[in-house]
Amino acid sequence: LYGLLGLGLGLSWGLLRLINLAHFAFAFLAAYLCYQLSTVGGMDPLATLVVLVPGFFALGAALHWVMARFGLTPFNSLLLTFGLTGIVEALIQTIWTADFRKLESWYGEERFKVAGLYVPLPELITLALAVGLSFAVWALLRYTDLGKALRASAEDAPIAAAFGIN
Repeated sequence: LYGLLGLGLGLSWGLLRLINLAHFAFAFLAAYLCYQLSTVGGMDPLATLVVLVPGFFALGAALHWVMARFGLTPFNSLLLTFGLTGIVEALIQTIWTADFRKLESWYGEERFKVAGLYVPLPELITLALAVGLSFAVWALLRYTDLGKALRASAEDAPIAAAFGIN
């Protein structure tokens, strides 16, 4: 899970040259919304990904658009997203308080024995998703025209634009 968080932060810094500290606050907000949708809405925790991932993608794209629209420098993006992190964390604590919560699901207590160790199914699902998404992002950036255009724009945007990359 930490690897996925780092992957998102690394992509925003490496490709966009914007430091998005709110990335972590958005991840925590998504976790609390997952909890809310599961306990109150009755959705399966994995099914909430269908709703939350596109929603937070749109939120991140909107935040990037605002930062690009105002031409923020990396330092200013750091300040903006640090302040946004404080606002989101205060909002989370106001709505859900700081009490301990546990997300229950039918597969939450399932365990597999691997080489004498018992591995919980939720952690195994998280590991599989993290490794799969990491390799998918690597393959996208390495082998597709989109990935080559993104890497070229990150390296030298004016030269990439001169060669026709929008």
